[in-house]
Amino acid sequence: MNIKNIFSRSSIPSIKECINAVKSFPKQRKIIFLCVLCLLFVSGISLFAQVAIQPFQEEIAVFGGIHQEGVIGTPRFVNPVLSFTQTDKDLESLVFAGLTKKNIDGSITLDIAEDFSVSSNNLVYTFTIRDDARFQDGTPITASDVVFTIQTIQNPEIKSPKQVFWEGVQVQEIDSQTVRFTLKQPFISFLENTSIGILPLHIWKDVSSEEFPFSKFNTEPIGSGKYEIVSVKKNKDSIEMYILESSKYYNGEKPFIKNIEFYFFDDKQKVIRALRRGSIDALSGISPQSVDELPKKTTIYTATLHRMFGLFYNQKESSPVQEKAVRQAIDIGINRKYIIDDALQGFGEPIKSPVPTTIQTNNEYKNIIESDLQEASRLLTNAGWIPGENGIRFKNSKPLQITVTTASIPELEIAAYNIQEQLQQLGIEVLIETLSINDLNQNVIRSRNFEVLLFGNMLNQETDIFAFWHSSQTSDPGLNIASYKNETVDNLLEQIIQTFDTNQRIQMYSRFETEFFKDIPATFIYSPELIYAVRGNVQDVVLSPITNSSERLLNIENWYTETNFVFPTKD
Repeated sequence: MNIKNIFSRSSIPSIKECINAVKSFPKQRKIIFLCVLCLLFVSGISLFAQVAIQPFQEEIAVFGGIHQEGVIGTPRFVNPVLSFTQTDKDLESLVFAGLTKKNIDGSITLDIAEDFSVSSNNLVYTFTIRDDARFQDGTPITASDVVFTIQTIQNPEIKSPKQVFWEGVQVQEIDSQTVRFTLKQPFISFLENTSIGILPLHIWKDVSSEEFPFSKFNTEPIGSGKYEIVSVKKNKDSIEMYILESSKYYNGEKPFIKNIEFYFFDDKQKVIRALRRGSIDALSGISPQSVDELPKKTTIYTATLHRMFGLFYNQKESSPVQEKAVRQAIDIGINRKYIIDDALQGFGEPIKSPVPTTIQTNNEYKNIIESDLQEASRLLTNAGWIPGENGIRFKNSKPLQITVTTASIPELEIAAYNIQEQLQQLGIEVLIETLSINDLNQNVIRSRNFEVLLFGNMLNQETDIFAFWHSSQTSDPGLNIASYKNETVDNLLEQIIQTFDTNQRIQMYSRFETEFFKDIPATFIYSPELIYAVRGNVQDVVLSPITNSSERLLNIENWYTETNFVFPTKD
């Protein structure tokens, strides 16, 4: 067959022949043909116009779409009074709103409150609730709801984990839209406490203290936040999925994404498989060791957590760490970056100070992160610790040997063996003891029964620094696990939590660091990073240093999955 003949000019019908062919169609077929022809013409013009004008348009986020989160664990208390696990807090942060809210930069702004005032002595806070503030069943939010929520937290029978933040605070309803808080002493983190979600009194008023933790409203809550729960899928044992929808009653900045779906898994392998299959769009809180198991087309977002891991020294024990020179040698002899690379696969930030990096002090010593083995060796030698034949140092026939106790968690175990290897180069023999988290808390930390503890402080708010280092907190249930006592530090910490001027507070933190580095009650090593893996098409995810995994959702109203092209507006 001659290919040229197939496509020859004579084989193509002329326009006249096409018109005659159409005229020969039956009437019904002719109408269908003309309709199709018109549709093709309009579509062509539309497509051409879109291609022609798109370079002059801008792409903007629009309302709509679905974002699917995979979470390890099962929610039990989607309730601001009782929430404890990260799974609970994820949902609570979206379903509930408080008088104020925390922003991604750490600042506090109003939410369901429209105004507030503070007395000159910083003891009385008065909030005015917005007239249009509503719960997700349409009921107005009043001062009675706020009073009920705080008094429920303060009720010892409820056993709220938030109770410590509200001890000694009096809450009073002035009128239906006005609520007043009276503190015993100034407290710089109080505004942050007012971001606690508000419970609806009309839902909870008839629930007794005994029934409170068992109420169905702990898992099917009515809140006042950006999203409301519209569907719950359960099996016989637990909740498998929550579907949340942008709430029509929320009058703050409304989110772009219409629906958020939470899927719950009982182990990390299942949630990673779900991400691989595409049945979820994102997951958070996985370990650094699991990153290599994620699918290739995954975007990794990270945020430094306000968790400060290091070695805490128990100077009450008869131990070499009673000597300042030994603590100093360990502090400057440890290679922090190597530990982060090995134990955290690089997902961490080296630290040296008990003050988080978000507080910009001017102490130079905290920025000296590199290890100095030569100086560390010199300190030990000058202190009388002489290397023996096996490389381990001795003084008065006593070996330079310490026991490091830590939790049986992969990253901490790896970090412990890194420390063991590094300190051996200095002539320090390190024995390692690993225990379960429960055993560590009950039998080691609470009783301060350790020589050196490899563990971490978690700062929920700035004032937690007081709890970790003030001498009043040296005994259980206090959190000063190093049993550190320094009168100057005590005075500084007492002033800090009552000083509202940021510059003055930073100067006090610098003086606190100076005292801390003189004594070295602990050697800080790293702050880990939250790992948030996203495979879906969600855009404008922004993370910054956060206290916990749930705070990755702080600016979820700016996330989007749907876009449209529009002409830019003139300023």
